[in-house]
Amino acid sequence: MRRNIVGICRFSFLGHGDWKAFNGVGKDSGEEIIQSLREKLFDEQRLEHRFETFEAITLPGLDAQTDKNFAFIALTSDELPEKYWSRLKSLSERYPFLEIVRLPVMSSGRAVEQAYKKLGVKHRSVVQFRLDDDDTVGCHYISRLRQAWSMMNLDLERRPFAITFPNVMVCGPVVTKEGISESRFMRRFLPHNAAGQAIGHRRKNIMQWSHTGVGRKLMSFSDPSIWVLQSYFSYNDTGALTPWRMKKQRIEEIPRKKLEQIVKTNFPFLSIV
Repeated sequence: MRRNIVGICRFSFLGHGDWKAFNGVGKDSGEEIIQSLREKLFDEQRLEHRFETFEAITLPGLDAQTDKNFAFIALTSDELPEKYWSRLKSLSERYPFLEIVRLPVMSSGRAVEQAYKKLGVKHRSVVQFRLDDDDTVGCHYISRLRQAWSMMNLDLERRPFAITFPNVMVCGPVVTKEGISESRFMRRFLPHNAAGQAIGHRRKNIMQWSHTGVGRKLMSFSDPSIWVLQSYFSYNDTGALTPWRMKKQRIEEIPRKKLEQIVKTNFPFLSIV
């Protein structure tokens, strides 16, 4: 693989990682958590929803990139039911940037190392970014990421770095006491959010860091000129939107004209009707 920008996604990947399920959990409880995740990850209703967001949000955003010189690796489990494995493989045939790597239970960081070894990716020659299977990035993301890398002009042998895109368009229904609303598009400003966070490091891969820890450990470049999109649902790790959460996280409504402008320039594949 000669492309020097590489993205990582965990698509129903069964293993240890920075998910909420592992927060504060000791090593002795690991197997119990894995079994619990196994039951959750391969639930048919959940898988249908993950494919829905992956096919309607994540992949179209990457396919719309103005700079096509990148690869996107989807890590998945070797326990993924066969019909969904076939569906995932068909997506890799449709999208030339998509590489699928199927792995047994292991940590996310180790899984990325295995994928890099299989695909010939060298840490010191790539910028790595992360993206969940229900989020996406604006259509100029790869181009801006490459420019940021060039502007920083850093030697990975001596100075690892991070790149963040803090303008986040939030998508999802709002859950209130009265019920659940239709999906809405809102915004928040959040440096080092997980959607499109990138690093350059000569030894470590991006899944060996928590996305909240990257900004504390690495010198960072922040680019607010483009947008990323994060979805909020009750059945993903981000969780549902509530009025209390919106206030706490400073998630705001987007005026209609501004929303139309953001979508037109960043997410032309999205329908906001």
